[in-house]
Amino acid sequence: MKTKEYPFLDFHSHSLSTESNVITVLSVDLNSIVSEETTSSLFCAGAHPWFLPEIYEESYQEKNDDPLLDKLSKLSNKPHFLAIGEIGLDRIRGPQIEVQYHLLELQVSLAMQINSPAIIIHCVRAFDLMLRFLKTTPFQGAIVFHDYRGNKQITEKLLQNPQVFFSLGSTLMKGQIPSFYSLIPLDRIFLETDDEDYPISAVYSHFSKFSNLPLEELRKKILNNFIKLFPNKEINAYSNTQL
Repeated sequence: MKTKEYPFLDFHSHSLSTESNVITVLSVDLNSIVSEETTSSLFCAGAHPWFLPEIYEESYQEKNDDPLLDKLSKLSNKPHFLAIGEIGLDRIRGPQIEVQYHLLELQVSLAMQINSPAIIIHCVRAFDLMLRFLKTTPFQGAIVFHDYRGNKQITEKLLQNPQVFFSLGSTLMKGQIPSFYSLIPLDRIFLETDDEDYPISAVYSHFSKFSNLPLEELRKKILNNFIKLFPNKEINAYSNTQL
């Protein structure tokens, strides 16, 4: 009898995989043109901090006609929509951090209104502000840090919050993997390619060796993490392997 082969789950990518047996979660920025092809796959959507307006019009909120939030709200009604993101803070690129923080709060507020099970976080050199945000936000869903690159101290602080998950990618592919990643429980980990050109299977291979977990067991574990986070999605519809 043939052994069941679980698909690779690419938790965060900006393009669909050309590999077979891969489930891809596309990341859609609100400032991009969103095609029907994009929304026919599993996707998340949000206003990426890199592309936010330099000055946010407070009048949008007063008139209840914010163009970004209106677009996000409409996308959230698509059947393949998963969660709001990527959203967050970036001190390297984007408008002033105050503008980014304000839009982060607005989008998380919308996530609560639509009962989004998760938010996908982009955080670059702003973990101090993000930790402050996590202490004050009333959002009750999962908070997934995509392409996570925090240090050991930040990781230990984030692990104190049971809502936090870690999606790993580029750090697994660039030389020695940080040893403190072993502190992260497997049931709080996802793997991703983001906008890189290496295959998701390579990311899994690197993490499999690091964690001493057989590749097939890792694939099963990551997929189960996903199913627990998004129990209302029929995963069979997005893979050529029936589970």
